[in-house]
Amino acid sequence: MNGPFIWIIIPAFFSVLFYIFRKNYWLVCLFQTALCFILALLAVLIKYPAGGTPSIFGIEITPSLNFLGRVINLDQSSFRMLLVLNGLLGFWSLSLYIHRIPSLLVPLGIIFNSFLISALAVEPFLYSGLILEIAVLVSVPVMLENNRQENEAVLRYLFFFSIGMVLILLAGWYLAGGEISPVNEEQLIQATLILGLGFIMWLAVFPFHTWIPAVSESLRTVNTFYILITLPIIIFVLLLKYLNGFSWLREYSIIYQALGILGMILCITGSLWAAFQKDLHRTVGYLFLFSIGLMLSSAGLNSILGFYLSTYFIYPRIINFFILAWTIVLLERELQSMNLKTMKSLFYTKPITASAFIVSVFSIAAMPFTPTFPPTFSLLELMSQKFPSGLWVLLFSIAILSFTFFRLLLIFLTQSDYYIDSNPEDIHEKLFFGVLIIILIFSGIFPNFFFSASESIVSGYDFLVQ
Repeated sequence: MNGPFIWIIIPAFFSVLFYIFRKNYWLVCLFQTALCFILALLAVLIKYPAGGTPSIFGIEITPSLNFLGRVINLDQSSFRMLLVLNGLLGFWSLSLYIHRIPSLLVPLGIIFNSFLISALAVEPFLYSGLILEIAVLVSVPVMLENNRQENEAVLRYLFFFSIGMVLILLAGWYLAGGEISPVNEEQLIQATLILGLGFIMWLAVFPFHTWIPAVSESLRTVNTFYILITLPIIIFVLLLKYLNGFSWLREYSIIYQALGILGMILCITGSLWAAFQKDLHRTVGYLFLFSIGLMLSSAGLNSILGFYLSTYFIYPRIINFFILAWTIVLLERELQSMNLKTMKSLFYTKPITASAFIVSVFSIAAMPFTPTFPPTFSLLELMSQKFPSGLWVLLFSIAILSFTFFRLLLIFLTQSDYYIDSNPEDIHEKLFFGVLIIILIFSGIFPNFFFSASESIVSGYDFLVQ
C-alpha cells in the first residue's frame, strides 16, 4: 500500500468527484465527513517504528511516491498532521451538516488539505513553497464564496503569500547544493534574511499582518476561519522542518533570537489590538496572531522542551478557534453586524453560545483549567531561565488578553433591549456548544491525554529534539 496515494491522491480524486455531484450538497457533505474521519482513523492506526516501515494491522505502508521527478515522503510528522487536518475538516463538515450551512469547503476543503500535506512531505522540501502557493490559490474561491466583488483583503492575502513563496524559492536557488554548509558567511547572512522574510510574510508578522483581520472581517467566517486555523500550523511545522534540514540554518544562533523576538511581537500586537477592537471578527483575527506568537516564542528558545512546547499549542489553537468560529457563524444568522454593541444581553438570550465564546477567549488567555494553560505555564518557566525579558512581554500580553476577556464578559452581561425579539437557542445549538465546552474543559484538566500525541510532530526531527 502506498501512503501518499491513500492520503493525498485518493482524497483529491474524491474532492473532484464531490464537486461534480455538488448539487446533492447535503449527501456530499455526509460523504466528505465520513471520508475525513476514515482518513484520520487510518492515520491514528499507523505504527511508525524508529527506522522501520510504517504499517496498519501488519500491512506495510510505503511512505514515498515519486511524482514529476520529486518525492512525496510521508514521515512521522506528516502522518500526525494527516490526523490533525482530516480530523478538523471532518468535524467542520459535520458542523456544516448539523447547522445546514452550505460552503465551498465541501468539497474543496479536501483538496486544500491534500496540498498542505504535500507541501509538508515534498522532497527536496524547498519545493514546499510552490505547493503551498497552489493550496493558497485553491483557498481563494472558498474565501470569495458569495462575494462577487473584488476584495482588498483577498488581494493582500494573495500578495503576501505570493511574495513569500518567491522569497522561499529564491533562498533555495541561492543555496542550491548548500544543504550541508553554505559557500561563505556572506551567503549565509543573505540566504537567512531572504528565507526569514519569506516566513515572516507567511506567518503574518507585523507589519505584514493586515490581511488576517481584514479577511476575518470582510469574508465568510465559516470558510475563512478554517483556513486561518490550518494554514499557519502547516507553515510553522514547515519552518521546523527547514531548521532541521539545514545545518547552517539551525546552528545560526541569530535565527532563534529572531524567532523569539518575532513571537513576542505577534503576542504583544495581537493582544493589544484585540483589546480595543469594536468588531467581533477583527477581535478574533488578532487572537489568531497571538496564537501564532506563542508557537514562535517556544521555538525561539532553542531547546528540546521549547520545540515540544511549540507543538503543544496546536491542539489548543484548533479547539479554541473552532468554538469561536462557530459561535460567530451562528450569530451571523441573526445579526447583520458583528459590532460589539449588538452583543449586549447575549448571556440572557443565548447563554450557551455566549458561554462557549467566553470560555474560548478564557482559554486563549491561558487561564487555569483550559488547554492553553499547561504549555503556556511551561513556556513562562522556560523563558524565566533563557529569555527573562521575553517573559515580561508574554506576561504583559496575557494580562491584556485577560482585560479583553473581562471586557467581552461585561458586554455580554450588559442588559439591552436589542435582543428582545431574537430567536432563542434551539436544542442543536445547546447540545453542539455544550459538548464543545465540556471537551475544552476536559482537555484542560487532563492535558496529557491530548498533548502526548503532539510530540510525534517533531519527534522525527532528530537535529532539533535529540
